Amino acid sequence: MKEIKTIAPDREYWDLVKGIGIVCVILGHTCIWAQHFIYTFHMQLFYFVTGYLYSEKKYGDRPWTLTKQKFRTTWSVYVVCYIVVTLLHNVLIDLGLQPLEFSRYTGKDFLIQIFMDCTGNGYELLLGPAYFLPVIVLASVILGVIVCVSRRIEERSGSTALKLLFQGCIVAVCAVWAYPRIANGVWTPANVSFSMAALPYLWGGYLLRNYIGDIRRRLYPVIGLLCALIVYKTSLSHLVDFTMGLVYPFMYVGAAFGIYMCLCLAEMFYHVELVRRFLVLMGRNSLFVMMVHFPILRFLDKGITLYIGDPSGELYNKIPVVFENLWPFYAVAVTLLSYIFAILWDKRKKKVH
Repeated sequence: MKEIKTIAPDREYWDLVKGIGIVCVILGHTCIWAQHFIYTFHMQLFYFVTGYLYSEKKYGDRPWTLTKQKFRTTWSVYVVCYIVVTLLHNVLIDLGLQPLEFSRYTGKDFLIQIFMDCTGNGYELLLGPAYFLPVIVLASVILGVIVCVSRRIEERSGSTALKLLFQGCIVAVCAVWAYPRIANGVWTPANVSFSMAALPYLWGGYLLRNYIGDIRRRLYPVIGLLCALIVYKTSLSHLVDFTMGLVYPFMYVGAAFGIYMCLCLAEMFYHVELVRRFLVLMGRNSLFVMMVHFPILRFLDKGITLYIGDPSGELYNKIPVVFENLWPFYAVAVTLLSYIFAILWDKRKKKVH
């Protein structure tokens, strides 16, 4: 079997890329007018980076090691946070922080929901964006298994081309299986259909790192600008949102343009110290920010609606923001508060380690 001579990724650069991604997530929830553009690539960027950072040398023959790591870290964070919010479900209703259609849980309901939380099927509005965590875990595990099996094929056949052909076929089959299920709103446990639809993005990152080379040597601002224009033009007529069942046939191509655009932005920001430090910290703690930014947004909305008067809760019931014209306030406030929480979380992690 040929050993993979993978490049050593610059973790600061890739944290910066994730920082751009998580800021886009925040903007997607606060700037409704920009959703079509941002949703073309924002979550897809995270899938791509995850695939790029996957180490075949470390996990290629040990997918179980990768599985244990992902469940011990990302999945466990999801479960703990969801159980906490689930236990606060009735309290949040009493405080008017739940949608009007949410009903109170009985003891049996709590047990059912906690089971759902543990299996990656949690449903609490304040943690809505956290659906991403089980999706990225399962997608990473599936990629790890595909790579492991393909390595056995390469070992027996002596053909790297056959290895990559096998990978491509399995990834394509998974994506083709998932596409109509997402489009038709078919429920799958832990959103496994989302994970399979995300595989092409992960596989693209994996291929880039292991077989193509350092993408940073192939980043050209002019091409990045052209990609931005293509994404903008595409977004005028298409919206990608797995959670809403919105997909279209060329979404992978559109995401590729958006990802290249973000990589160019990251290369540019890498040389601006203040911006780099901000985005790197946000990216390094992107999963945490994914969990906290939406509660911050909803609490801000609750404060505004209480101030102007909303006794029925009808105004607050509007998702994701009550007043779309206040997007500059939402965007700045949620980003800065998320950054402050990310700083505190980052310091806590350093103390633990």
